[in-house]
Amino acid sequence: MLDNLAQALSAHFWALMALAAMAFAAIDLVNRGATPATTLARQWLLHGALYGLGLVLVLNLPISMLAGAAASFRLGIGLRAWADFGFAGDFALWVFFYTLTQYLFHLSLHRVRFLWSLHRVHHLDEIVDSSTTLRHHPGESLVALLVFSTLAFILAPPMAAIVLWSCLEFLTDFWTHGRTPLPDGLARKVEAVLFTPRLHRVHHSAFEPQTNSNYGNVFTAWDRLFGTFRRELPERLGLDDAEASGDASRDFDKLLLDPVMYLRRRRENKA
Repeated sequence: MLDNLAQALSAHFWALMALAAMAFAAIDLVNRGATPATTLARQWLLHGALYGLGLVLVLNLPISMLAGAAASFRLGIGLRAWADFGFAGDFALWVFFYTLTQYLFHLSLHRVRFLWSLHRVHHLDEIVDSSTTLRHHPGESLVALLVFSTLAFILAPPMAAIVLWSCLEFLTDFWTHGRTPLPDGLARKVEAVLFTPRLHRVHHSAFEPQTNSNYGNVFTAWDRLFGTFRRELPERLGLDDAEASGDASRDFDKLLLDPVMYLRRRRENKA
């Protein structure tokens, strides 16, 4: 039954994500405030182009994780080949190690200069809406593929576990980057466990101490455990980088070249 569910979700993954994208785009449009609708449309075109290029140049992350897990299981060297905890146990184990790895990987994207040169493309967005979920440099997508497919190879989780969690994480990413309002009382309760749009906006703050916080994608637990959880709302989104603001943050070609230009500026400043 679970294999059939996984196959169904896999077969319709992109259709489901497309429907989710349209739903969250509509919510953003309703709650756009002073942001013109044409600006949101340009956001989707730009970020969709970046994501599409990543798909062309790099294998899709869920597919690469499925391939890694399947290869490991066939070879009999993955964790599941040695210990079967049933689907609930395997799923819990995958979520535990995936979210921990995601936290540490995201932390490294901010702490390691080369990785930050790639990840800052995501943070250059000064608007931040659900389309920002797709705003990643292809170089970052490649590094993520290597990290998480290796994790899948080590753990060899069931296909259903990978597919179900990938769907949940993708939907959560759309939600936390978007403009879906929550009443304060409900938000406080949800934030005891999960990241909400207002908490993720802290991570997209132009103020560096806030940018370097709230690294989790779904659960707040790892940030609370490692002391990187913050609540105070940002005054401005984007990055405090005059050379990267304005049209550069919304230009497809410049975003692709930004990692090279950023590293060059850093070398020149040191000289």
